[in-house]
Amino acid sequence: MGSHAEEGAGRGDGLSVALQANSLEVFASAVSSGVAGFKHIHGRLFVVQGWDVVKRQTKDTWHHLQYQIIGGEVTSGCSCPVATGALLCIHQRYFVDAGLAERNEANLCMGALIFFQRPLSTVSFLSLFSVESKSSSALKGRAIVSHTGSSRTGGIWKCSKDTNLDSCSHIAEALPLLPEEFGDLLEGLDLAEELTAKDLYNSSNLSERGPGSTVSYLPVHPPKWTRLSTDVTMYHVLPYTLDPATGQIRFSLQEGDSCCLCSNGRTFFDRNQLAEYRPAKLYTLTSLYEVQVQMQKCPQCPSKNARWIGPDLRHYEVFNYNNSVLVTHELLNEYTSAYTSSETPFIAWTIQLSRRYDNYNTRFMGPDLFRAVWFSFAYLQKFDEDMACTTCGPAPETVIWDGITLSFGKEHLTSSLRPPTFKHPESQERKTIKYRPKQQLLPDRSLRKAVRDALSGPSVAGLKATARDEGFAQPVSASPSPSKALFRQAGLVGKHLKLLPSVASALKERCPELAFLFKHFLGEEAYIERTCPKVWKNFFLQIAAEELVLQLVNYASWMDVVAFLKDPCRERIDLLIGVPAMYKVFESKETDHTLQPLLVVVLRWVKKETRLLLKSMISEGPLELAREGSIPYDIDDWRKTGCFYSLRAICHRPTYPFLENSSYLKQEEKLQEAAGKRGDRCGKYYSQYGERRLTGGIMVCWCTHSICYGFHCIPFSEGRDDVFSAMVTRWPVAPKRVIYDFACALGPYCMLREPQFFGNTHFAIDHFHATGHSKCSPAAFLSEYSNINPRLSSINSSAAECGNGALRRIRKSVSYMGQERAIIYTKVFLSVWNRLKLRRMDAVISAQTYGM
Repeated sequence: MGSHAEEGAGRGDGLSVALQANSLEVFASAVSSGVAGFKHIHGRLFVVQGWDVVKRQTKDTWHHLQYQIIGGEVTSGCSCPVATGALLCIHQRYFVDAGLAERNEANLCMGALIFFQRPLSTVSFLSLFSVESKSSSALKGRAIVSHTGSSRTGGIWKCSKDTNLDSCSHIAEALPLLPEEFGDLLEGLDLAEELTAKDLYNSSNLSERGPGSTVSYLPVHPPKWTRLSTDVTMYHVLPYTLDPATGQIRFSLQEGDSCCLCSNGRTFFDRNQLAEYRPAKLYTLTSLYEVQVQMQKCPQCPSKNARWIGPDLRHYEVFNYNNSVLVTHELLNEYTSAYTSSETPFIAWTIQLSRRYDNYNTRFMGPDLFRAVWFSFAYLQKFDEDMACTTCGPAPETVIWDGITLSFGKEHLTSSLRPPTFKHPESQERKTIKYRPKQQLLPDRSLRKAVRDALSGPSVAGLKATARDEGFAQPVSASPSPSKALFRQAGLVGKHLKLLPSVASALKERCPELAFLFKHFLGEEAYIERTCPKVWKNFFLQIAAEELVLQLVNYASWMDVVAFLKDPCRERIDLLIGVPAMYKVFESKETDHTLQPLLVVVLRWVKKETRLLLKSMISEGPLELAREGSIPYDIDDWRKTGCFYSLRAICHRPTYPFLENSSYLKQEEKLQEAAGKRGDRCGKYYSQYGERRLTGGIMVCWCTHSICYGFHCIPFSEGRDDVFSAMVTRWPVAPKRVIYDFACALGPYCMLREPQFFGNTHFAIDHFHATGHSKCSPAAFLSEYSNINPRLSSINSSAAECGNGALRRIRKSVSYMGQERAIIYTKVFLSVWNRLKLRRMDAVISAQTYGM
């Protein structure tokens, strides 16, 4: 909807070409296209945009329309200048013909409300208010108040009723509805999508022509520069037909052409019925052209809805929006190219096109109309079969998950959103799965901490130990007058030496051989005489890790350990490559022939503890597939649900009554909120996930080649459940490796709920985010595995970061969109991203294969 004169003229011009005898038909088309404002704000009250019946275009004025039902008869009043005496204005005529009185409740709107907002530049917003008079609640007492600026007191206020701004009661009512400063809402607005004008009471019943309800309805090819060899050719492009009498382009009706959308579906062209050519305008990449379009009155639609059967025109590479506005595919694909290449909001794009059109003395459509046309066109484009990597296959062994703050306003959330976390009525209930404490290799928390403390003892440099027969008591300085620093250092060393025997004693109760290895590398003598080798520090750090033992040894690695222990010789050490901590110490030069037998015994102890934990966690059978028909398959459903993956859902997200009760969830949330961190015992902060006015963003799955395998919208903040649910509902077999910046907590979360499904999965933190996890053990890092496994060294763990960087181009635009438009905008972007990647990969493969 437009509000200032230049934009209003542009939008009106796009519709004024329908030179029809009935001007109501033009106005109805403008309203349904979202070009002319006609908003139900509350009860029996509407705000309507001014309309020039001669030029058939919008004005920059707004008015109120109110109705009453008296004796079963609908009467209405409008505050526009035309509605005088017995003459009905265009707003009243449209109100009656559209039957809007039957759709709204009878209570009246009180007070003041904002009904429209839009950024005008980088430094100002236009805000429009409907304000009730303090002296009268009648229609004539209401005023339209406008504010232009970036702050409550620093902008320009205007009132349609009162020119005395100092004492205007309407402005005084509207003033508190604006923030004192708009703040970051204006940050980067020169590159931002305009704020969608919304009905604050969410009660508008006006039918806007949008995606799926345009004259063109047949699927359309993706842009040529994104085409893949697997794309199906649906039609062949034909040249335009010229009328020899007028020299104008003529578009004729053909079989399969239809009206926009009847109440019972589309009504199709009938060659036996009368049809006529009517004028329309064709928008191309450079200019505007008068054309002739053959149309046929729809026999099913009521005349007041003014619907006509028109040509689809896809074989001419023209998009027929509403029989009056035609746009070439080339122009619409050009915007797709622009916004997927760099940050290009609709407003900036329409300004650029308007300047180009000025070179030919024509006028481009306004940003609202172009936005509606582009989304309707994108709705039809067949971006299919582009969410999978040709190298990794349909279900890659290594997947990279990442949550991205690509969000739209929370007020635009609808009940149709269905992330994988949604619990279906037929969801499988896992009643016996409960939280199991002490899942670490060393169950005693104080012992784990003591072992880690032993790895970082104070330096003994500059100190001499006392006589060995005194049991390594408090060391003293070599100087007769030791400094305070040396005394302090000596105290720390003494404290550390007292800690070591108790640690060894506690370890002996768990595994005597482990205690011996600890004394050998970290005991009192080892501490005084030498530094513990790095591989052994790494070994003890993982033995004493806070993560569960299955992070150190998953089921697949456990099977390799079992195979190794049948004949534990150095020649078979490669079987331990899935447990890097063990592999490194077995291979280390510090592990001589006297220590290897001890290490084998320790490995047997680890194997036993892993088996016991895994056995205790498996209390349910394998996941069951969903009942056939309980997961409806609609290829277009993602536009409503906000969930699109190349792998179709095969089961519902299970429920876990003992893990999802309120007390357990509150306790878990409380611990995380108190720590201000993204996971238990994890040092990675997430300040960007604070209180915001936006949704939680999107969760995206990537392969190691930066190909997106799908995404879903997150209603609130990103969580482990988003990754878990996406995999259990879609992957027939869990991936071998799951890389995630929150993998330290994702692994336990998944293993607790579905240990059989994720038993062979390694959960690892990528290289990029590893530095932020100072409290996580090396077993949680991908680098720990790739350093010893050459096959993993080629994994591009930052593949998701490449996609994230690109998605930032649309972050600001999406934040100002409604739900469905945000979903379409994101899906098109990711499809284009994938297709360009796939084309480059195919080119490289071809060059390598044929030596090109």
